[in-house]
Amino acid sequence: MFLLQYLSGGQVVSTMKFNTLEEIEEKHGSGDYYETADYYHIIDTETDDVIEEDEIPDNDSIIEDMFDGEDSMEGFDWNRED
Repeated sequence: MFLLQYLSGGQVVSTMKFNTLEEIEEKHGSGDYYETADYYHIIDTETDDVIEEDEIPDNDSIIEDMFDGEDSMEGFDWNRED
């Protein structure tokens, strides 16, 4: 069994149990806690080892990674609906 924990500000805000890592892959990245958390852990309950951990990027950091600077963002239509 595995635990998926979402953390915000160093505090655990959600813990979910899964039987397999595949189940975690299907559910990870969705839900209310993913949107508000800044970090996650996946823990193997048999060994209590953290087998995966990483930061959850916020929208601002994703945009910064996409563009090199403010000049490259100029003219980009943020409100465009296709």
